[in-house]
Amino acid sequence: MSDDETVAVPEQIAPDDLLWRRLHPKHVVPDTLSGGDRISSAAFTDPELSVDLARLVEGNDFHVTMKDGAGVAEFSASAALDKKLPVEHAPLPDNYAHTHVLGKKTESIQRHLTRSSDLLR
Repeated sequence: MSDDETVAVPEQIAPDDLLWRRLHPKHVVPDTLSGGDRISSAAFTDPELSVDLARLVEGNDFHVTMKDGAGVAEFSASAALDKKLPVEHAPLPDNYAHTHVLGKKTESIQRHLTRSSDLLR
């Protein structure tokens, strides 16, 4: 490691920390009950689910996370922790806020995360 490289120290995740998941357009689907859109549970299948730790996102602006996505799913870390899914800060060189929600996401866990999320646009 060169002298000008720094190692990012992982942040501790609190249950009340908000997590932001960028949504692919196919993960935002019509909601026939409300007439609006909702988050598909398919947005929560990855065993190393990439999210951003909201308090670390530049300007605390979810649009930074959204970039070219169709929206952002916002949920608290407790939604994952309550289902025994580890939440670990995993900073990337270009994204210090990057975090993982680890573990197998069964259909019931996917539905739980979906119900626990707000769609931000």
